[in-house]
Formats: sequence, structure tokens, C-alpha cells
Amino acid sequence: MTPFGYRTAAINWRASFALVNEFGLLHRAMPFTKQGLRQLFDFARTSSAGITWATITARHAAKGVDSVTLPLDEDGDEYYLLLRRFVSDYLVKYYPSGECAADAGVQAWHRRVNRIAPNHDVPSVDSCDALADILATFMYLVSAGHRHVGTIAAELEDPCWAPWSWRDGDFCGLPRTAYTQTVIMALTSHEQPRILDDYSHMFLDAEAGSMWTNLTASLRRFGDAVEARNLQRRRPYRVFIPSQIETSVAI
Repeated sequence: MTPFGYRTAAINWRASFALVNEFGLLHRAMPFTKQGLRQLFDFARTSSAGITWATITARHAAKGVDSVTLPLDEDGDEYYLLLRRFVSDYLVKYYPSGECAADAGVQAWHRRVNRIAPNHDVPSVDSCDALADILATFMYLVSAGHRHVGTIAAELEDPCWAPWSWRDGDFCGLPRTAYTQTVIMALTSHEQPRILDDYSHMFLDAEAGSMWTNLTASLRRFGDAVEARNLQRRRPYRVFIPSQIETSVAI
């Protein structure tokens, strides 16, 4: 999990005092009052917000859309399954008899993660398969998942394209709104490691390191497949191009 947790604590710590607090950057850029921000976060904890726990493939299937193939689902499912296979192979190496649930450290980690999750609904670790589902889902969300929802800097270059707030009847956001959005992007756009980088030195032995090498090789082949699909799509969908995916939530 080390590559996928890079700077995660740093960005959440920064958000706690500069982004989501009262009079923070979001409060200044959005039209919400303090109570409105509270209501926004309360809504985010409901099932309607779509952030209750589910594996990626289950979340995509739950939409019930079978009349059209969405690139998010087609590319996303394959990307998730590559991560899931990597995690499963890694767990088999260190828990050859499937004793993940008996590891006190794993259970302590799960309790901590579930305690800070928005809805405290992370499934229990009663098997290595359950742990693999959890880890692969987290890896997806902080890498390509965050790229899907968080790559918005280009939309902020024009204050009239996607302002977070505006006066009734106006076409563009106020100067303070545009400035604050730009500051947020600048503060959360540091260069991050890419998922195709070599992290083999972080693993305990050569066999474990080779698993990462195998993953990156699979991701490169996957990237070629995505590029081929994009040639057939009306609009290319580049979220899952591995050479552009960062390993963790950017800061």
C-alpha cells in the first residue's frame, strides 16, 4: 500500500485546516453558509451520494445500465481487476494458508480504517479474498478513481466555464471565486509518482518486487488496449491511460 498512500496523510491534514473548515478555501469559493457545508457533508454520508462501500465492479453493475457500454465501466473494471489480481497474488505469498483474518495487525488496520471511513461500512476481513477486495478498491479510488473525479484544473482556466458559484443572472463566477479555485488547484497539483514507476525496492524480497514488475507490464498492455478502444470512441476517454495515472491522491 505504500505507493498508493504517498502524501495521503499530508493532503488530508492540509484539507482539514485550509480546505473544508469554516472560512476555508471551499467555504470562500462556494455559495454555501456554514450550515450549508454541514448539510453537504451530511448528504455525502448517505447512500444517495454514492460513496457507501462497494467494490468497483459491484458499483458499476449496480447502475443497471446495459444498453450502452460506458468507458468508465469498460476500462475501469479491467483496471480494477488487474489491481485485484496483483493484491491476491501478493497475499498468497505472505498468507499461503489464507490466514489473513487471523493476523492481529490486519485486524487493527481494518478497525482504524473503518473508524475513519465516512460511513464506517468497510466489510470485515474474514478471509484473504475479503482483504483483497478492500485493498484493490482503495488502490483504484486513490489512483484512477481520483483521476476521474479530480482532474479538473483545465475546467478552471475559464472563470465562465465551470464556476463553483455565481450571482443569479450572471454567466461567470465572481473574481474571488475564480481566484480561490485557482489557489486550490495550485495547492493540490504537486507532481506525484506514476503507477508505472519502479517501486520494486520497497518490497521485502525479489519475488515480491517482481509482482510489481508484472503488474506494470500488465498495465502497459492494458494501456495499449485502452488506446485502441479510444480510436473507436466518439470521444477518447483517457482516465485509464496508465502512463498518466498517479499512484495516490495528488497534493
